[in-house]
Amino acid sequence: KLANQAIEVTKYSDNKIEGNIKVQEDGVLMFSIPYDEGWNIYINGEKMETYPIIEGLMGIDLQEGEYKVKMVYHCPGLFEGFLTTLLGVVILMAFMRIEKIQRQR
Repeated sequence: KLANQAIEVTKYSDNKIEGNIKVQEDGVLMFSIPYDEGWNIYINGEKMETYPIIEGLMGIDLQEGEYKVKMVYHCPGLFEGFLTTLLGVVILMAFMRIEKIQRQR
């Protein structure tokens, strides 16, 4: 019964998985991917809330029907880390410039 309700993967890459699924009865769609807040799951284009199930795997609630599933992974903290690094480089360059000006005097 479960094998008949698996996601049929149509596209995949390092950070994205797309596919289709036909759910025969209301329940939980469990992914064999560890739960991580970086994953965003879209069902028919609508973002769904994920939650950890069974020893930390990822799951969402689904009702009976046919769905297009899209899973996208964004590394949490990546943008903040990039901004912090950029700010650090700017500050370093400013200190180097100030030191160069002081040496010339």
